Amino acid sequence: MANTQNSGFGLFLGALGCAAIGATVALAFGSSEPTPIATASGDLTQQLDGLVVRIESLEGAAQSPTPAIGPEPHRREPAVQVDLSTLEERLAKLEAAVDWLQQNRPPAERTVPKPAKAEDPIAHAQKLDRHRQAILSSTTDEQAKVDAWSQLRFEKDSWTDAVVQQMVHIGLSSSDPEIRANVWRQADGRSRSDLLVPALLQAVQHDTSTDAREEAAETLVGYHDRPHVIATIRSLLLTEQEEGIRRYFEEAIRDANRTGR
Repeated sequence: MANTQNSGFGLFLGALGCAAIGATVALAFGSSEPTPIATASGDLTQQLDGLVVRIESLEGAAQSPTPAIGPEPHRREPAVQVDLSTLEERLAKLEAAVDWLQQNRPPAERTVPKPAKAEDPIAHAQKLDRHRQAILSSTTDEQAKVDAWSQLRFEKDSWTDAVVQQMVHIGLSSSDPEIRANVWRQADGRSRSDLLVPALLQAVQHDTSTDAREEAAETLVGYHDRPHVIATIRSLLLTEQEEGIRRYFEEAIRDANRTGR
């Protein structure tokens, strides 16, 4: 008897799951021709949510054991009564409806993201020029100059010699070690300048801040194609104690070896 009941409940719960799908289909077919699904999405969602609640309620009732001894505890009646004798017939109809929908539904609507609008080249050039002017201005403080320098970092050929000389001056003379480190960090970008190389070598050897030295060493990796840079790095590697700096020196040497420098 228990096995028969469990089988019945299994069929019942499985049918209810399909019934939830079928209810969605049925709502889409108000007539012989299918109603466009997109026009009733709100109603379909509400109906499906209601079916989920009903299924969960019935699952709870099916899984609640009846105590063998003692008075039967109070149980809430299921929110809906289902005629089990009609479930197989309803399931067959719903499966047929789902099959029809899969064969005849129109292509799914989808929103294609619009491509990002390219910035006007003239406006972009003007923005870069404002950053350069901020760096060269005598009224701009060091932090603002570094901020403007960072905006030029990933723009190819965005530096001028005057801009590089100004940032080199800050990188070598600022009293703030974080400012000095950030100058060399932001110098590691798409632009390069030979005016930076002597300053980077000076910073990596003589700056009192380990962070500033390490940032200078990392940026020097991008200049591994300069023979005199690699020669200096090889010499410095013999006595360098800081592991982070040594790691960048070794990376520069490996890159130079790969390119035959």
